[in-house]
Amino acid sequence: MGLGALPAHAKDQAHTPHIEGHFAKDLIKHAEVDYRVYLPDGYEKAGRVWPLVLWLHGDGGQPNRNGWREILSYGPPSMVEKGRKFPFVLLTPQLWGEVHWDPDTLHALLLETLQKYDIDRDRVYVMGYSRGGFGSWELASSYPETFAAVVPISARAMTAIERVKDMGVWIFHGALDTGVPVGSAYNMHQELVDVGADVRLTIFPNVGHGAVTPAMATEELWEWLLAQRR
Repeated sequence: MGLGALPAHAKDQAHTPHIEGHFAKDLIKHAEVDYRVYLPDGYEKAGRVWPLVLWLHGDGGQPNRNGWREILSYGPPSMVEKGRKFPFVLLTPQLWGEVHWDPDTLHALLLETLQKYDIDRDRVYVMGYSRGGFGSWELASSYPETFAAVVPISARAMTAIERVKDMGVWIFHGALDTGVPVGSAYNMHQELVDVGADVRLTIFPNVGHGAVTPAMATEELWEWLLAQRR
């Protein structure tokens, strides 16, 4: 190589204003989550494992907002408070601030719960309403190997939805929803149909953003949910 010659990588860089680089670092995330767990009647009996439902609440349940009073006012937590006896473990975390649900934090909490309680790992489900509905989409698509079913209610659409195609999906939405227009539910349903997913769609014709109330009153939902296996 003569004195005026450049190495091959230098020649490449001579034709661009960009400088190549590479970054690698192990990142550690600290997370704290308040949560509540409901255990079904008969849980104490040895030798049995139980399905688990992870419920993600919507906006308003954060500690700086209405907190647990809001969280316990609708959805499965409200039904439990009113005496409904579910045949599954119910895990209800509290959103920790004015943020979206973080899939990695939720998954870490879920893994700890699976170790702590007697859970059938082939029957783990995630449900959510509004911001929690979108959180359920994100969590299920981030960790599809963990869940047997996902139930998003009044949830906005997301990308990479094909990642949930191998689990049961039931989408609920209100036709009159102005906060999250119903088109997002139709779009998600069609995208899943196109990839061969087992997906159901229920649109409540005279309901706005509060589709969680009629969704919870759909008794077939609970039978369908508990029949789903990973």
